[in-house]
Amino acid sequence: MEKLNATVSKNGVLVFLAVLSGAFGINYEILYYRLITSRFGDMLHVHAAILATFLFGIAFGALVAERFRKHLWLMEFLVGASAVGVTWFLNLLEQSTVLQTIGQSRSLTVGVCMVLVVFPAILVGLSIPLFTNYLASLQADSCGSSFRFIYAFYNLGAFISIFTVEYILVCSLGHRTTLYVIAGGNMMLGFLLYFGFPELRAATIGINNQSSVAKHLPRRITLGLILLGLASSLFQMIFSRTAMEMFSPGREIFTLTLGFVLLGFPLGSWARRWLDLPRAVNLAAIAIGISFWFFQDIRDLYLGTMSALSGEISLFSLLGMRVIVKMAFLGLLGLIPFTCFGSILPILLTKLQASSHQVGRAMFACGIGNSLGYLVFILLVNRFLKEVGQVLTVIALLQIGLLILLGWPTYRKLNLMIPITAVTTLSLLWSLAPGIYFRHHFPPNYRLDPTLSAPGSLHVQTVRRGSDNAGIVRFVNFDREKEKKLFYLGFTSITAIQGGRVSATEVLSGVLPAVVASKRSRACVFGIGTGITAGTTACLFDHTDAVEINEGVINLLPEFADANFDLVHNPHARVIHDDARTFLLKVAQPYDVILNSVSVPNMESASKIYTTEFFQRVKNALEPKGVYMTWVGLSMNDTALLAVIGSLKQVFRYCLATYLAPGYFMLSCSDAPIHPQSVATLTLPPHIAQPLAQIPGLTCQGTRLLDSLHLTNNFFGMIDTHGYINTDDLPITEFVSSDPKIPTSILSSWLSVYSDFLKFNIVTGKPLSPSEVIERCACFQTYDLTSACSKVAQPTMESLNRKLIELGSDGLTSGSPFEDKNLFERVNLLRAMYQLSPRDAALKNRLLAAYGHLATVYPENSQTQYENAILRRGIPELAQQEKQFRYRAIVLDARYRNFVTVR
Repeated sequence: MEKLNATVSKNGVLVFLAVLSGAFGINYEILYYRLITSRFGDMLHVHAAILATFLFGIAFGALVAERFRKHLWLMEFLVGASAVGVTWFLNLLEQSTVLQTIGQSRSLTVGVCMVLVVFPAILVGLSIPLFTNYLASLQADSCGSSFRFIYAFYNLGAFISIFTVEYILVCSLGHRTTLYVIAGGNMMLGFLLYFGFPELRAATIGINNQSSVAKHLPRRITLGLILLGLASSLFQMIFSRTAMEMFSPGREIFTLTLGFVLLGFPLGSWARRWLDLPRAVNLAAIAIGISFWFFQDIRDLYLGTMSALSGEISLFSLLGMRVIVKMAFLGLLGLIPFTCFGSILPILLTKLQASSHQVGRAMFACGIGNSLGYLVFILLVNRFLKEVGQVLTVIALLQIGLLILLGWPTYRKLNLMIPITAVTTLSLLWSLAPGIYFRHHFPPNYRLDPTLSAPGSLHVQTVRRGSDNAGIVRFVNFDREKEKKLFYLGFTSITAIQGGRVSATEVLSGVLPAVVASKRSRACVFGIGTGITAGTTACLFDHTDAVEINEGVINLLPEFADANFDLVHNPHARVIHDDARTFLLKVAQPYDVILNSVSVPNMESASKIYTTEFFQRVKNALEPKGVYMTWVGLSMNDTALLAVIGSLKQVFRYCLATYLAPGYFMLSCSDAPIHPQSVATLTLPPHIAQPLAQIPGLTCQGTRLLDSLHLTNNFFGMIDTHGYINTDDLPITEFVSSDPKIPTSILSSWLSVYSDFLKFNIVTGKPLSPSEVIERCACFQTYDLTSACSKVAQPTMESLNRKLIELGSDGLTSGSPFEDKNLFERVNLLRAMYQLSPRDAALKNRLLAAYGHLATVYPENSQTQYENAILRRGIPELAQQEKQFRYRAIVLDARYRNFVTVR
């Protein structure tokens, strides 16, 4: 009995060590991916080299594992040692000029990435077969029976650990230190195996559990497993993209997807008691069809749940409810399919009573399928098939793989499951129709009016390149005016045409580089989007390089030619498909200005261009007096914002802050003092000057007033960053940007404390008179600036009325429509007067009429639509008007989605 208990105890210890091996080993896929892309960028060839090589390496390790059956301890030790070596090499590379040489060559980059990943991946791939072999030897049992225990517990350890690493260790320690901790765990595991299980190093280990019948898998089983692995990998890629469309393409999507893949293995090992191979494959196919059929409803339910929970911030944050909610809703989409996928190998290998060699062969076949699936998705499936075609491809591969595994005589007996699967797949033809799919690209409470949803009122055009999606949504808005928006991975990112007019904010972003640059010879724009910003800059500089990481976005540029001033065919512009980080390694001739117009820094690939290391690369690519420009948002929480500003301060000495649009500032940074020029010196072409007359958040126009957008050229001296910096190793913005506990008050407080800068004109270098301060403050609609203005400008009712009369109005008594000339000034003066006398009914009626006219003249100004709705709220006879203005505000700007749903 004592001997039996000791054996059972030793078996348990071995299984526990397998849990630790899984906890350490799988995390390398995430950590290597992050560390390598920080050096070589997020281009498709880098992704393919890292992920495909890692998957292949694991598969190959499983194939050759039997040859190392006495040396598991050494393999685990080498996994940790190789991780230390990879980290050391990357650190050395960052400090040398070799990185620039490698970065200039795509083939060299791919080769280096593959070399860095392949050896550690092979070592990780050895673990499950060797632990299976050891457990079978201790139990004197077949490897097929032992496999399901090791398979389940190894992946359970991996599932738990990846969330620990993602949400705790990396946030606290950074990528490098976390990798060292994991590597140390692997080396410790090697010592435990060496000293705790000396009998497993015997020459006979693993021989007694070899099958005497067959060491090789039948070819049909190998081929069937490759096809099932291919289907599983394709579904993982579709699932990952769907998660981005549901949550936004943030850094944690990769971890969440991998988490569900890993969770499927232990659940599948448990579910194999109730599943056979046909049930597992068909249940996976049916579950995929049903989940994607109801995708929109699941997504809407998720958004509603998140909105409801956001009111309970302390509970929401303390318990990690955001992650739990995301996991719950992703589970509705993928838990059953991943569980079914995870059950296939335990079912098959247990039935075969497989030998250790067969276990390795089976894992190799599935691994090859996974590696091929990733490549097939980015090279073929996502490029040539729409969403419905991609899902149908997965289901078709499942059925073909099952047919090969079972043979036709057995397969055709499944006369009930096949029709059910066929009906489920055909339902996808409706569930992923464009009219349904377009709902991804609008605020959750926004819906097209039924009368506008008729055929021809909506057009969705999608371009797929690699694993990225980009596209255009064309539709008719509430006023039956044409709108055009660019979307990326399920979310509208940029509006190109509003009310038939080019986005004024994008044009302004493209003009500002010409204002702050010491000369207008060479410019560079990161993040093309619709091309409006880059197209504007290209019209004002001798040469402009426009760099975009998403090939799909580049392919759509001709569709926005009417808005981006035909950027593609501009002889002064060059459109480049590259990652900003690696592009900077190839710059031969420095730039006068570099402009960042990339997405917010909580996006995974975007976050890498808000770090100290990236800013240093930018500085190296600039002229000595060159300027780097990047936007920051009032919506960024304080820690994320301070980390970005702190990183800029680490690299540059001076910074100019310019008001760009409601919620956005443009920071222009340089090692030389920045003295912006007047817009009047630029001689703007008419097609650029016209949109500048409709800048959101400004209620008065003209060159002099555009110059007033520059707030201070001593921004760094006015902001205490509290030591926060954003680095490649510890990218704070990725971790905290969505944390609801952190306030968003830094810029608002700065505007309030330093409101005296509104009394000084940076362009002229002169202070403003009291009347000029009032006139300047009358320009701004955005709340934060009007709040700051209230501290430096105190107009009286009489002075405002006098100014109104000077502009050509007869004061408060006239009901005649305003002329377009001085319209913004008149409306803003009326608003200021109403704030001083809110009970004046005649004044309110006058203000209502003025705002209504303003919204008609400038329908693209979302703030105006919003204020029209607010002014009409609570007035029964104006309820319909309130509804219309509320609808327009939602369409134009997602910030107003908290309005009551328009029905």
